[in-house]
Amino acid sequence: MAFGLRDYSDFEPQKLHRTPEGYLTGRIRVTCAGVFPYRTENGLVRRLRPRDEVGKPESVASANSKPLTLRHPGENISPDNIKKYQVGFTGNDAEFDGLDLWLTITVTDRKALDAIERGEVKAVSMGYDVADLLNEPGNWRGTQYDEVMKGIQYNHVALVYAGRAGDNVNFSIGDSADGERFFNDKTAGKEPAKDSAMKKIIIDGAVYECDEAVAAKVAGLEKQLADSEAAHKAELDKVTAERDAAQAEVKTLKESRKDEAEIARLADEKLALVETAKKHGCEVKTTDSALDIKKAVVAKAFGDKMDLKDKSAEYVAVVYDSALIHLDSVGDTNGNDKNPMANDFSHMPNVQDSDHEAAHKAMCDAIFGKTKKEA
Repeated sequence: MAFGLRDYSDFEPQKLHRTPEGYLTGRIRVTCAGVFPYRTENGLVRRLRPRDEVGKPESVASANSKPLTLRHPGENISPDNIKKYQVGFTGNDAEFDGLDLWLTITVTDRKALDAIERGEVKAVSMGYDVADLLNEPGNWRGTQYDEVMKGIQYNHVALVYAGRAGDNVNFSIGDSADGERFFNDKTAGKEPAKDSAMKKIIIDGAVYECDEAVAAKVAGLEKQLADSEAAHKAELDKVTAERDAAQAEVKTLKESRKDEAEIARLADEKLALVETAKKHGCEVKTTDSALDIKKAVVAKAFGDKMDLKDKSAEYVAVVYDSALIHLDSVGDTNGNDKNPMANDFSHMPNVQDSDHEAAHKAMCDAIFGKTKKEA
């Protein structure tokens, strides 16, 4: 079920500029999310236009390429009546910024242009349908509402005249209770009546009338609130920045400690490697690289018979393990060999550098004098 509805937003003629043809065009705010009063058969009803509904892509897109009218017609615009009512059109740039809907309008009709130039047009008003009105009372930013709108689809944008407080008070978003009074067919073409000197204010989407002193007081309070919110945001940003800096410092400290532990582990491995090499009579220093120390141990065990030139670190590691086994297995405290085949390398296999495990096994078998058959 669709419901024909309207809402109003202050007109901003200073945002319009003249085209070479004499039209007026510009990008303006045409509506927004919030709680708005509507006059119904059952009296005044406050309806919530949720941000997720106003900002829904299909709803925003429905505001594009729509006719512009001077005041609201008594019916939706269609191909059958558009020539009767259209005084301009909307662009294809409708955009929702989280609260307000912005749209480019172009006014082409002479009567409408004259009304704008005389300052008679005080607001723009969206004519639209909603798919459903849910009876779900609640509170939005401190304002009570009775119903919730769902499935908003725009039909046209109307240029409308001054509000109920006179020419100096503009229609504001949500002043839909005045729609019947000013924009039905009976009042079309007539000037709005000036029936009070009261000021109109908007608080969280709801429209109220009050005298000038109260309006000024409310404006002051709203400014104080805005200043307080700005100060709170600045303080929050400062605290957030300090927290982020502290977290970054903790992360750096953790990484530093991790690096220190890794350095200590590598140092222990290096010292153990040096001690092992010296144990077997190798002249090495702690400043030597681990690879050079391993090569020194291999040279001690096998002499020139083991060529490690252009061999990878992995290959050297395998031969190093074999060299340790060899050094541990030959010679006793009197210098006698324990393995008579230890210095005979004629039977050593030629194992490729890439086959590390096979190289290690073949080396061990050769050192301990095992034949392929025995292995």
